[in-house]
Amino acid sequence: MSPATEYEVIVSSRRKLKLLSLAVGLLAIGLIGWTFTRQPGVAIGNDWWMEFVAASVDRMEYKSESAGLSRMKAAMPMSLRLPLKMQLPVSMIVGDDGVLFLAFVLYSPAHLKPTPESLPRPRLEILDELGNFTQTGVEGYSQSGNARKHGLLYRFREFPRCQPTLHFRLTSEDGQQVFMEKTIPNPGYESTFPK
Repeated sequence: MSPATEYEVIVSSRRKLKLLSLAVGLLAIGLIGWTFTRQPGVAIGNDWWMEFVAASVDRMEYKSESAGLSRMKAAMPMSLRLPLKMQLPVSMIVGDDGVLFLAFVLYSPAHLKPTPESLPRPRLEILDELGNFTQTGVEGYSQSGNARKHGLLYRFREFPRCQPTLHFRLTSEDGQQVFMEKTIPNPGYESTFPK
């Protein structure tokens, strides 16, 4: 191979590497922008948003960041990784036999740095097949490092186990305003459970 051809190969490889770095950088910037600006779930007043994320019986283990995103962060150059580290995941791990856990992520307004005591406390109601409901307050709390995402965990000792689906309603603390109604597969369903 002549020196001129060798030089062209090196220059071509460097250009490809620069283009690949630029593409990865643009993808990371887009991901950061989307993460910080999206408004998931439902509005619960004054720029607060709430999103249902998981239901489980006996043990709740939830982390808002996927394994794929964790791997992508690890593969990025440090200069791109630092802004993403600000967006720490919400994680909730708790266990209690026979208890239904419903997990939500609460997104606070960008200008606030709320404490656990100042968070909104929506009420969660589970309806049975007759339309009766039980209610509970927030039982657990978890906060990410950037103070925008907060994990809220609701706990029910009594809930309908003979229904294949659960219907829940998220309301204001006084129950006057309904923010969300949702039907989900019942994680504690037992077809042989007595009615």
